[in-house]
Amino acid sequence: MKKLFLSLSVYLTSFLGFAQEQDTPLLNWVNANSIDLQNGDTYLEILLNEMKDRSLLGLGESTHGTKEFFTEKNRIINYLIKKGNYQTIGFEFTNSYIQPVNRFIQSGEGDLKALMSDFRLYNTQEFFDLFTSLKDHNSNLPEDQKVHVFGFDDNYFYPDRDSLMARNVLNKLKETKGKIIIWGHDVHFAKDKTAGFEAMGGFLHKKLSDQYYNVAFDTFQGSVNNIAFESGQWTTNSHTLVKPENNFSSLFSKSKYPRFFINITPLDVFYGKIDNKTHIFSDRREPYEIPTALGKDFNAIIFFRETSASSML
Repeated sequence: MKKLFLSLSVYLTSFLGFAQEQDTPLLNWVNANSIDLQNGDTYLEILLNEMKDRSLLGLGESTHGTKEFFTEKNRIINYLIKKGNYQTIGFEFTNSYIQPVNRFIQSGEGDLKALMSDFRLYNTQEFFDLFTSLKDHNSNLPEDQKVHVFGFDDNYFYPDRDSLMARNVLNKLKETKGKIIIWGHDVHFAKDKTAGFEAMGGFLHKKLSDQYYNVAFDTFQGSVNNIAFESGQWTTNSHTLVKPENNFSSLFSKSKYPRFFINITPLDVFYGKIDNKTHIFSDRREPYEIPTALGKDFNAIIFFRETSASSML
């Protein structure tokens, strides 16, 4: 038994040493190319430049219930509105629910908290702050310069949900003839079929090619909000994330910056590499990870080593 234990210890030590050795070039590349989110507007300027000749920006999220994802996307949206003249923001949500909020943003009509009461995981302080900031931005602008919001997910129960969401986004692009930002889950925004199916992002990429640029959001540890249907009504629960091992998320957690942005081009060492990253369904079903091909599925990653559950209203 002692010999078996020693042999197993030697094997595990060798395996872990090999795994760390394999990770070293990738981690070195991350450390050399990532941009600290807390370094002013540096990464926002890079993102603005990346979008200079593109028409559609997808801002993903590996969960629908993470505070830091929401607040950072608010930061991106407000920056691009001011610096890039973006006027249209779309959400992975039913348009009939979003339109009353859009009227609030245009004219201040209605009670925002009441309008958001059925937003489930998006009924948060972070979304309230975003919509309020958009209303304030619009307050002194002529109609043709105001920001609008819309929902592109009107087909939740259809088997071809992703293709229909893509169609709604493409129709909005034709209608506005301007640049659009869309907000939703990473699983819908991926360009390739790495996860085993063609997502909305795949349909958009086929139609728009490089005009579609997307950013995945990832985390390593912390808490997250999820929804459950209990006793005839929707409820929200907070859960602790399980720390992953030996995937992209765990590798990123070892980087020198606890929060970073990284752009991935076809010339980069990460391009096309496939591994798992965080993936939490709204109702917290397994699996909690999803395979991703960095660069092919997503142009960029925003990563937080530790996150917290969104602030429900």
